[in-house]
Amino acid sequence: MQSDLVPKPHTEYVVGVKDVLEIDVHGHVDYSLARAVVDADGALEHPELGRVAVAGKTVREIEDDLKKRFLTRQILTKVSLAVIVKEYRSQNVTIMGEGITRPGSYPVTGDQSLLDVIGAAGGFTGQAGATVIIARKQSDGAIANAAQIEKLKGKDRIEISKADLEMGRAPKVHLRDGDTIYVAKSEVFIIDGQVKSPGEYALRRDLTMGRAVAIAGGYTDRARKGHFEIRRIVNGHVTKLSANDGDFVKPGDHITVKSRWW
Repeated sequence: MQSDLVPKPHTEYVVGVKDVLEIDVHGHVDYSLARAVVDADGALEHPELGRVAVAGKTVREIEDDLKKRFLTRQILTKVSLAVIVKEYRSQNVTIMGEGITRPGSYPVTGDQSLLDVIGAAGGFTGQAGATVIIARKQSDGAIANAAQIEKLKGKDRIEISKADLEMGRAPKVHLRDGDTIYVAKSEVFIIDGQVKSPGEYALRRDLTMGRAVAIAGGYTDRARKGHFEIRRIVNGHVTKLSANDGDFVKPGDHITVKSRWW
């Protein structure tokens, strides 16, 4: 089975119910269709071929099937044709989360990329987190909420770095009807004490205490470098911990850089 992370050309769009196709049989106007709607049973009506099942097939597969039918029934001895999706109506995705400007339901049209669809929703907000999650449609057809999406594993969840997506480094994702694209609000940490720009900052993946100091403008002249006091929620309680430069920052950490004693 082909991976969902493999780039797919326009001909790999999977046709669905309500999509509108154009069938151009080259040199044979009578066998061509300017507008063919995919009915509720997943088929379209062709004047020579009768009912042709197309839902669930790619554009390329439909082209191959039509060619075979024309030849098998000896309607034509040589076939050149093209199938074009004129109107995309069958596939929609839900975009949600505080990291999206205009959450809602959006159509997937042809070979639109994940970033294209996010752009249709107004793009990322300034509070967007570091990860974009794609949750596959569940068997009951229900749209998962944020808590359910966070618990999904395996093939039901695709996780992509927002930075990689924006820089064009992310793997291609073939969006499916019923997908939910979720962008949460960025997790934060607080750093104060002997740093030049104390405050609240967005938490990046695998951020160390040393890098957190750099984000906050670096140490002041009075800082006790490499020594941190952390206030962290552990099992629902605020716990004080000590840390050094290489330790990782966790969501919600309140980091204090102490003054040196001399």
